[in-house]
Amino acid sequence: MEDVQLIVSMNYWPLCELNYQKHLADAKEWIDGVDRQEAFAMKKTEKDIYDAMQSLEYEINTLYTSQGQTPFTTFGIWTLNESF
Repeated sequence: MEDVQLIVSMNYWPLCELNYQKHLADAKEWIDGVDRQEAFAMKKTEKDIYDAMQSLEYEINTLYTSQGQTPFTTFGIWTLNESF
């Protein structure tokens, strides 16, 4: 019987920052006030991160080996930035 283990460790901060900047650019086009623009961009970024983690969880939960086993999976995800 094979033992399956997947370990992933990633720094997602650069992707979070790019996503935030994209939403901030949209907010600057449609929303008045810097505070409201930044709040909008942060809320949209948090939603995108939540949706991505939910999709990742689904993918892992449906992952099986050729022998029908579910692999043990460990994730280490950080952003190196307290904003996200």
